[in-house]
Amino acid sequence: MTKLTFNCLLKVAGVDPKHVALVRHQISTQHSVKKYAAYHLLREKHPKFELYQKIQRRDSPKKKTFERKYWASFVATPQGNSMFAGLYVNRGTIDFPADVRKCPVTGNDVNESTHCFYNLEYDDKLDDYSEKLFVEWKARGARAWVQKADIQDKAIVELLAEIRVDTFPGYKSFRHEQLSDIESIPDSWQEKLRSSKGIYLLWCNKTGRQYVGKADGQDGFWGRFLKYARTVDGGNEGMKKHNATKGYTVTILEAIAAPMQDEIDALEKLWKEKLGTYSDWGLNENK
Repeated sequence: MTKLTFNCLLKVAGVDPKHVALVRHQISTQHSVKKYAAYHLLREKHPKFELYQKIQRRDSPKKKTFERKYWASFVATPQGNSMFAGLYVNRGTIDFPADVRKCPVTGNDVNESTHCFYNLEYDDKLDDYSEKLFVEWKARGARAWVQKADIQDKAIVELLAEIRVDTFPGYKSFRHEQLSDIESIPDSWQEKLRSSKGIYLLWCNKTGRQYVGKADGQDGFWGRFLKYARTVDGGNEGMKKHNATKGYTVTILEAIAAPMQDEIDALEKLWKEKLGTYSDWGLNENK
């Protein structure tokens, strides 16, 4: 069976792969928001996405590849996939706009002496595939984020009929297996978590030890989960003593839109007793 590749689509569209640079956007950082910033900006149709990719370092070892007539842009998704963003015509470099002095994603200083500003125009030849097509970039290739299409013919691993909508699964079904990168979930999910309070459960991905907690602050579940993502232990004494080298999975036990404080306190105590997280197996130290 003939393997369907990205170059097949380019040729059908009348674009010679020899004139195409493959560009995959992912920031080199452990901070999940910045790491997948290009993906989130693309999904939000934010103009910062196109501004971000127009800025490239002058000393880039891939400078000649950037000079190709077309750029086929891809973004790394929080799920580890490579999603097609769109095809762009490269009109060459132009002077930096007067109001662009920082990278819109990293916040780093940019200027004409250290960076090039490319005049990119969206080409609708492959518009039907934007945000629907996923290619195999391969692990080693992830580091080589700029490649030549005629040399690296990417296999198409998934093609959706419609753009996938990241639908919130509901509070009872919500589960995120790495609390440290909770910021990578869709913005619409964040709003859902922000709008409700209740009881959540964390368990260590290495030992299985559990912690029951309550989200009763102004930003609900989202505010509480965000604190864990940034501090690991969230200020909890039992978790401070625990060496969770593989992080925590988080799920919601009970969600309440507008609970009274005594109601949420009672629910937290009830769930601690039900799951036995006061015991040596648990991570709750306060009753």
